[in-house]
Amino acid sequence: MAGTYKVGKKWRADWFDNDGIRHRKRFDTKREAEGYLVQVGAELKQDVWVDPDKVPTFGEVCDDWLKDRIAQTTVPGTGYRPSTLAQWQSHVAHIKVCVGRITASDVDVTTVQRMIAKLHLPEKDGGRGLSPRTVAKVKTTASRVFRFGMAKRKKTGIHVNPITLLEKTKDSSGEQSEDGLRLHVGLHEVTEREVLTPQEVKEVILAAEPGFYRTIIATAIYSGARISELLALPWSNVDFEQSVIKIRRTLSTARVKPIDGQQKKPTSEERVRWFDPKTKRGKRDIPMPLTLANMLKAWREKCPKSRLDLVFPNEFGQVANRTGIGRHGLKPALEKAKVQKKITMHSLRHTFATMLIHLGRKTEQISEYLGHADIIVTLTVYAHFLKEKKQDTMNDLERLIENG
Repeated sequence: MAGTYKVGKKWRADWFDNDGIRHRKRFDTKREAEGYLVQVGAELKQDVWVDPDKVPTFGEVCDDWLKDRIAQTTVPGTGYRPSTLAQWQSHVAHIKVCVGRITASDVDVTTVQRMIAKLHLPEKDGGRGLSPRTVAKVKTTASRVFRFGMAKRKKTGIHVNPITLLEKTKDSSGEQSEDGLRLHVGLHEVTEREVLTPQEVKEVILAAEPGFYRTIIATAIYSGARISELLALPWSNVDFEQSVIKIRRTLSTARVKPIDGQQKKPTSEERVRWFDPKTKRGKRDIPMPLTLANMLKAWREKCPKSRLDLVFPNEFGQVANRTGIGRHGLKPALEKAKVQKKITMHSLRHTFATMLIHLGRKTEQISEYLGHADIIVTLTVYAHFLKEKKQDTMNDLERLIENG
């Protein structure tokens, strides 16, 4: 039973929910009160009406969504990778700063548009200062939260996903600066400042501390494997007869932050987990040159014994600290070799790719060695070097016309 009546200068909508609880709300006009009752009546009929006083904030819905994702990961081999969960937690932190305190049912397209604008806005101007690529990822995460909320709409009051109502944003207009630089690039395009030249490669390897550091740095350069793949590499996957390194797994040491203290802090052993490679094409065989094969054979004689048969364990035979490799191995080698570039362990993967480009390897082959999801990634990331390689003199076109 529902109806409207005047109370002083206001109009009141009066109704009972499906549990028999009475609700009343005031409006300025009779039309507003009646319109609201029509909306409530439709929601009651569909059994999706939620008491406005019990609707959570959007930040609370975000937390519930994260708890649900984490709960799915409690059984080994199920759910999501720690790196994925950690990334989602970062996205949710940005979302909560922008719209976390707003009632979930009140987050609409306009609210989301304001959130996106704040994500793009530089920090000095009160925004979050995120790159367009990161903003796109945060939007995708927000969309997942909205879908989660819609599935639980009797609790959250969320009936639509505003992200799907936004007009699709074009990633790049193709605009350039006056000196010829692209003003926006989705995937990061590698430049000379982020890779080593062949001469620098030689100097850095020689400058690296012999043993563990020199061998893992050289292996990263000669194979293009990710550091997480090298730290997960067992000796059984180094095939000296076929001269290939077989990438079959990767490790994750990403840490997922506890939510409301419900998760126990993981031990160092629990933080190390093993996964399939990053992409479907990640399982691959990488040819091993003789120089690298000899270095690995020499290292095998000195390598600490590991129950996991690891090629690059720490001194105790356990999984090595990936951060320490860059800090204590690569950085001193770069300083000793007097290389003044922003080079990380991941930069050595880029170095491998760019050297193959200069050697004239086909892009498809380079993409296969790198384990990229598809060749578009390779073409985009190494576009700068691929452009340099492709020099067409058009001599054949000239001869065709002259002999025509």
